[in-house]
Amino acid sequence: SPRRLGLDHVSFGVADRAALEEWVGWLDEPGIEHSPIQDDHTPPSVTFRDPDGIALELSYPTPRA
Repeated sequence: SPRRLGLDHVSFGVADRAALEEWVGWLDEPGIEHSPIQDDHTPPSVTFRDPDGIALELSYPTPRA
């Protein structure tokens, strides 16, 4: 349950936006539900859940202003 204490989510870093877009294609292929690329987040990311319901995130670093 997302309301239980413990692991919140696991985040995996990718190199850049192109790599994130490739992962979106990979998630789309078998029909895995995911968020769109969230450019308004820092860092930009895509979120989805594994078969056990654990929240997963893919993100890439952006230069700091």
